[in-house]
Order: sequence, then C-alpha cells, then structure tokens
Amino acid sequence: MKKLKAYNYIEKISVIVISGDAILINKANYEYKVNNIINKVQKEEIMYKKIKQSIDEINYIDREDIIKEIIVKEITNMGYNWKYKGTNYLMEAILFIYTSNNIDLVDNLEKNVYKYIAYKNNKNVNNIKTNIIKSTEKLINQKQNTIDTVTPKQAINAILNKILINFKK
Repeated sequence: MKKLKAYNYIEKISVIVISGDAILINKANYEYKVNNIINKVQKEEIMYKKIKQSIDEINYIDREDIIKEIIVKEITNMGYNWKYKGTNYLMEAILFIYTSNNIDLVDNLEKNVYKYIAYKNNKNVNNIKTNIIKSTEKLINQKQNTIDTVTPKQAINAILNKILINFKK
C-alpha cells in the first residue's frame, strides 16, 4: 500500500483489504484510498459475499468510466460542440438511458429522460429539451464537410448502438 501510494498508483487501481488485524484495517481506512475493507474474522459466507459485492462495485465503476469515454468520443465524432449546454445534457441522457438498462426510455425523452436531467440540474424540462435540440439541430459532418440535421432521438440511438457494439467485443 505504501509503494502504491508513493508511485501515485493508489488512485488508478482498486484495492480491497481483507484482514483480521484491527490496526491494519484502521490504517488502510484512514491512510489509503481503498474500495472496501473486509474483516476476515466474519463467517466465510459473509466474507465471500462481501468480496463479490466489492468486485461487482469496482467493475461497475470501471465500466461506467469506459461508457463515459465512448459517449464523449461518439458525441465529438458526430460533430457536437461541447461549448453548448445541450451537448452535456445529451451525454447525461445517454448515460441515464444506458445505466437504466431501458432502451424504451428513448421513445419518450421528454417525459422520462429530460425530466430526470432537469431535476438533476435544477432546471425545467423545456430548458433541457431546448438546449439539447439547439446543440443537435445542425451538426457538421466532418467527413463530408456538410451540415446534417439530426434529432436527439437519432443521436441517442446511434451512440447507444456504439456502446453496445463496444461491449460485445
């Protein structure tokens, strides 16, 4: 743990401490960034359950970062301008739909998705919708050097498909 911290690796990797040593547990808890501490004095079934839960949480965090990277890459490739609030709201919409594991949310963006983003950002639904539409109205197709009109629904579907393709590999 000291070497990981000295080389600044502690921020880049996930650490689960399994120990029965109370001093080590306290030290790991206060001095190092650990994902979970499991006391091995517990029953084996409880310990294994906590280890599995910790690994699942770590995998989810790692996967979410990868998904965000894909979304940013695809939104940028589509020609969106990150100076617009709507572009950031679009990213939130895609992430929300993906993490909800409910593709049907795309069918009624205003009722389901925009409402969530509005609540999260302390804005009204019309503000979110308007910003997303403005950022989506005219995208520059960099490959063909033309201006394409894309609806938010089309953009969201295209990016969700790219995410699914990336995770099937």
